[in-house]
Amino acid sequence: MLPEFYKIARLSNETKETLFEGVVALYNRIQNGYVSELQKLYQHGINHQLTEVDTSTLINFNQEFSSSNKAIIWAIKGYLLKKDEADYFAELPGCIR
Repeated sequence: MLPEFYKIARLSNETKETLFEGVVALYNRIQNGYVSELQKLYQHGINHQLTEVDTSTLINFNQEFSSSNKAIIWAIKGYLLKKDEADYFAELPGCIR
């Protein structure tokens, strides 16, 4: 995910429209990645008989990783986007506030 954050930083020299679209795309990718990984964790747990503790630990790690990525996006949007664009993020599903 880190290369994508650097890509957004490079986009800050580009048009604001490109920057806005890049930040939104990255946010959506983080959201979709969280759901996808969660599904994989449950499937892996079923197929490989992971203990309840192992499954819980992996789910918590996935949640923390996703939350940290969203926090970085939240900082990026506050720093690089115009106010009306930044306000858009408050309306996105799963947005941290």
